Amino acid sequence: MLDHINFSDLGWRPYSWWYLDEKGGLADLRLFTRNKKKKHITVCSRPPLCTHDPQWPRGYENWLPEDAQNLAESYTGIMARDEAFAGMRTTERLVYILLSDVITILRRISERSAKCKRRHWLKALLSQAQGRIIGESGKLEPCNNLSRAPIVDNASAIAALGVLGDVEILGGSKMIGYWNDVLTRAAAASSSSGSAILPPRSVDVSGLSPCVKPPLPSSRLQQQLNQVGIGYSQAMAVAEHGAYACYESISR
Repeated sequence: MLDHINFSDLGWRPYSWWYLDEKGGLADLRLFTRNKKKKHITVCSRPPLCTHDPQWPRGYENWLPEDAQNLAESYTGIMARDEAFAGMRTTERLVYILLSDVITILRRISERSAKCKRRHWLKALLSQAQGRIIGESGKLEPCNNLSRAPIVDNASAIAALGVLGDVEILGGSKMIGYWNDVLTRAAAASSSSGSAILPPRSVDVSGLSPCVKPPLPSSRLQQQLNQVGIGYSQAMAVAEHGAYACYESISR
């Protein structure tokens, strides 16, 4: 998973978790401050969610990782639960892994596994990446020592997934903006290492079936959303409509 749950992005990280209470009314659980002085504090530097909060909505308790280390991992559990109940599943078992954790594993392979045929390509790619580390304040800071950097730039991180085989990436408009960088970094690694690794493929979402789109909110809820100035969410759609999606019928 590459989501804005483990990076400092003021425009995308959730400040409040909006959901429907037991009576179907709009409620929220405040997760972050909008204070500009704390604008760049990362989600992964925050403590995990606690289900003992009196505002905590029912039905999510068993979906939070018991060993969650930070808020990013808690968000992952919430997303997994909502997507499962929305019907967006391709198999009975679906594993969610933060991309930063995958990169940590791949870096260890590039440094220690001499038997890995793709090791040289991966090492060439990651050696040119822009490393970042989480400082004491919780903000991302540049890190020239890539062996210590738990996070690398998005383009390098996504390109690195090519060593896993035939990888497809489903992204949005922001990812389109740096997709050429993904291809450029993968090609540069192939050139310097002498190993040709195919980069991940971007999935064309233009042919997705409309059935995966959530139905419209009820008129009562729409009025509440208008009052607070927010949009309809997947969690709200699940609460109102249940498994509204039919992932098996998606066509590319």
